[in-house]
Amino acid sequence: MTESTEPQVWIVDDEEAVRDSLAILLGCDGFGVRSFARGEAFLAVAHELDGCLLLDLRMPEMDGFEVMEALKERDIRIPIVVVTGHGDALLERRALDAGAHAMLDKPLAEETLLTAIRSALGIDQASA
Repeated sequence: MTESTEPQVWIVDDEEAVRDSLAILLGCDGFGVRSFARGEAFLAVAHELDGCLLLDLRMPEMDGFEVMEALKERDIRIPIVVVTGHGDALLERRALDAGAHAMLDKPLAEETLLTAIRSALGIDQASA
């Protein structure tokens, strides 16, 4: 478990600019944020998970589907919002079948992203 009292969002995206802008946006909206450039680095701390995972699908070395599979193999359950710059209906179906709560296309619309994260965390939209 993390020590933070605010809802935690874990960001895994190989693009530094994306991670930084998401961390700023989510931090300003009251979320605790930890970000990782690689799936492997994220999985190294996966035993302490709570909150929500914001996961890019296309990354070098270990892609988002492989991260989701590794979490499943470790029996680690966390709501996952998948993001991609190369989405289509088949990819979305595959992501949802793999356990994603939602899939969003890059560039991310701020309110759409926040709504998806709140939904994944079970936060009442009226109280946010």
